[in-house]
Amino acid sequence: MRRQMTVQTPSLSDYPELARVWEASVRATHDFLPDSYICLLRELLLSQYLDAVMLICCKDARQRIRGFAGVACGRVEMLFIDPEARGQGLGSRLLRVAI
Repeated sequence: MRRQMTVQTPSLSDYPELARVWEASVRATHDFLPDSYICLLRELLLSQYLDAVMLICCKDARQRIRGFAGVACGRVEMLFIDPEARGQGLGSRLLRVAI
């Protein structure tokens, strides 16, 4: 059964959850990055990167962010999916909205 997901623009109060999704996604897919670099990137994500793009996110029925994308200058600059939500079409859905 496919869970209901909504696509919306996250607010500033969603940034900690965006960072959680980002970190979980990076740790699941970028095992070559040292922990210290992931921690540095997480701080940059929160202090600079999220504000540099137009953000969209997918929230589940419980309003948890399961994935997000960032667009700037007509390009998708970031796309991250919570590892627990991979394989459900969220990335494709976010890309369709971004385009």
